[in-house]
Amino acid sequence: MRKRTLAREIALQALYQLEIKSKIAPVAPEDLESFFHTQTKNQPVIEFARLLLQGVSQNQNKIDSLIQETAHNWEFSRLAILDKNILRLAIYELLFCDDIPPAVSINEAVDLAKKYGSAESGAFVNGILDKIAPNKPETPKTGK
Repeated sequence: MRKRTLAREIALQALYQLEIKSKIAPVAPEDLESFFHTQTKNQPVIEFARLLLQGVSQNQNKIDSLIQETAHNWEFSRLAILDKNILRLAIYELLFCDDIPPAVSINEAVDLAKKYGSAESGAFVNGILDKIAPNKPETPKTGK
């Protein structure tokens, strides 16, 4: 598996855990670091997963608003947690990661949705991201 693909999977798993566990108790940063290191020993993979997780966390309100605006027939609170977090990762990449072509971000997100989501997840994620990618708002780029 490619390094960035693995990093996206690890970031998705971390986002999922944060969403589930944070309803019970806050997740400590050292727990996230421990999680990263149990998934891989490859430092560049961990760094990219950390970048994605931090980027999504720091921009979550903006990203979630964009999902809500784009998913016209879907109530945000009713979206599957995995689909929502896959969209968050991809939208973060689309908006903030200049070095990643939009097609790569979309394809990676669709692949994650097919692997981890429901039978309809791939098409749903693709549809949302296809609407966002060509119309992405002007935002200062800060990612790697």
